[in-house]
Amino acid sequence: MAGDNDQVIIIEPVIETSDATGFTAWPVSARPGPEDLVLSGELAPTDIGMVIGVIAVYNHDHITPPGEEDDHPAPAWLIQRITQADSLIAPGGLRVRDTSTGLIVSPGCCCGLEHWQEWNQAAVGQSPWLGHSPAPWVEHLGHIIRVWPDGGDEAVPPAGALPIEIPASDLPRLIASAHQQLQGFLDLLEPWALPLAGSNAGSLGPALATHFRVNWPAPPTARS
Repeated sequence: MAGDNDQVIIIEPVIETSDATGFTAWPVSARPGPEDLVLSGELAPTDIGMVIGVIAVYNHDHITPPGEEDDHPAPAWLIQRITQADSLIAPGGLRVRDTSTGLIVSPGCCCGLEHWQEWNQAAVGQSPWLGHSPAPWVEHLGHIIRVWPDGGDEAVPPAGALPIEIPASDLPRLIASAHQQLQGFLDLLEPWALPLAGSNAGSLGPALATHFRVNWPAPPTARS
């Protein structure tokens, strides 16, 4: 685990895609069921469409006032509503993977991408909110951080659950890598949105950067 020279830990931003099932305002990637889609600067256009579709559906009641939806053209109107929203949330967060063991800890239910920077708390000895059903959580053991896939609402981890172990000194670098992936995703939005939204295309990336805290200050350093 933590001492394995072949271990590669990856922390990456993800969004859960089930909310975009049946979305038709613009092309989205075909997926067999609910799953995490990794956000990065390497997404295909239909995957970008999937992400923005999830955001549109998940925030439907907030960005679509009653009586207005049928009076405006989609998708340009829908993208405009997203860029003008007071607040946006999305199902997801940061996912942890250990490539040497195959272990994956994904955000639980009700964990939002908008709270991904709460992972900075783990670098200074606290546990971020990672959702429930399952309920991932972070355990601090000196210079090692254990990320458990479940049991955060229980006195002890569930029988058979295995954690991912991360050297505490590595965590800021891993969070910074996730931050870079989010920025890479945002860089794709204007060219993706241009044929759909015209002059509003350039507002989409900055709006999501604000709502999902991509433009916040750098994370704190780990405790020595």
